[in-house]
Amino acid sequence: MKRRILILAGTLLLAAVALWLSLGGSAKNSRLNGSEVAKSLDRFSSLCLSVGDLDRAEVFSQSAASIRMSQDRNRYPDPGLQANYMNLVEICCMKGEYDRAERFLAKAGTLSFNRLLPEVTQSSGAKYDPSEAVYFNAKRMIVLRRFADAERELKRLLAAESYLYGDNFEVRSGLRLYVELFYAMSKPLEAKKVQALVDSKATLSAQDLAPYVAAKPNPDDFFYHPILKSLAGHGLEQDDLPGSVYRSLNGCVYPISLYRSKLSTYFRKAELDALARFCVAAKGKSKRDIEELAGKPELRLGQVGLWSFSKPGEENWIYRLGYLEQAANLTFVDDRCIASRVLTLDEDLDFQHWRAEQIVSWSRGKTVPEILKEFGSSGLYAYSKGSALLPASEPVLETLGYSTGSSTSASLTIKHGVCTESSLGIIAY
Repeated sequence: MKRRILILAGTLLLAAVALWLSLGGSAKNSRLNGSEVAKSLDRFSSLCLSVGDLDRAEVFSQSAASIRMSQDRNRYPDPGLQANYMNLVEICCMKGEYDRAERFLAKAGTLSFNRLLPEVTQSSGAKYDPSEAVYFNAKRMIVLRRFADAERELKRLLAAESYLYGDNFEVRSGLRLYVELFYAMSKPLEAKKVQALVDSKATLSAQDLAPYVAAKPNPDDFFYHPILKSLAGHGLEQDDLPGSVYRSLNGCVYPISLYRSKLSTYFRKAELDALARFCVAAKGKSKRDIEELAGKPELRLGQVGLWSFSKPGEENWIYRLGYLEQAANLTFVDDRCIASRVLTLDEDLDFQHWRAEQIVSWSRGKTVPEILKEFGSSGLYAYSKGSALLPASEPVLETLGYSTGSSTSASLTIKHGVCTESSLGIIAY
């Protein structure tokens, strides 16, 4: 009942929008905020999709696109416009209208220069590891020959990093700075002693580190996962995760650019814990309940030939949750999730490569509608020649691609609507 009331409200909003557009409505001549109205229509479209009302979902998404097109075309295009077109691609694929899907895909492809990552999850948590500032301050103190200050900062640094991460690269990096300090202080024997710890193949114990660590770590040097609120380097600390957390993890992007290895050091344990809990929560649920819990899956597939445990008649969904995009596989029979598991890193990489190879080998010589019918719209991206901002324009699709995960993609060259070349792309971290 609640869904129907919301959809009715959306229909009334749609009527108001139609009147507004017919009067030449825009952000300049109306108190109505076009961007906010478009976002509301996006939400109504998603709601209709969740209940299988594809026709109404398309109307809402088309209206949102019309509003965004009506805004001043001289400014930078609204990033939501490409999302509208990709949403229309998905809806047309679900309807089996692949020719129409191709036209919307071509329009989306003209905006790919403005392609944005999924919306950044806002958080009050620290974005940088605070201990990095301590590290560089200690290094500066050595250069200034303020050795007592340098040693105090190093002890603070190692206290925090050994508490957060145990013995890892971060800790040994701090010890290397200790070696530099002792040589600057003309203490070669002490420097060689610490260098031996740096070079040791064994795990360094608390006793090994004791001479170089402050008595207690400074809480100011800690930082936390912006969504899970878990201490960096540690596992999940919440007893229970609400669905809003899973939805926030689905498609999240870290607020600043960091090497993947850094993100793994900081958050891998907590995100794996959260993914395991998601798998437990999903098992036995219906498809609709799972989408309400965590949003849309990255992929919906039938039997996966790569997996010995995958059987005919089953449907497989792939979710990637968290900044590291670690994967979970949910298996369905009819509408019910009968099995769920976290994929190991090797299993995930093998799956990404397998799917990309399937797309690359099958697509050569096929038309775009045939490719969309075979592989759907999940992970899809495109590049086109022309403009989607001119109503009479008919953009020409030049490249069609599928991202099959964080490390692999399939790229298809399109000429006159047919795939003429295809290649596998691998991203090394």
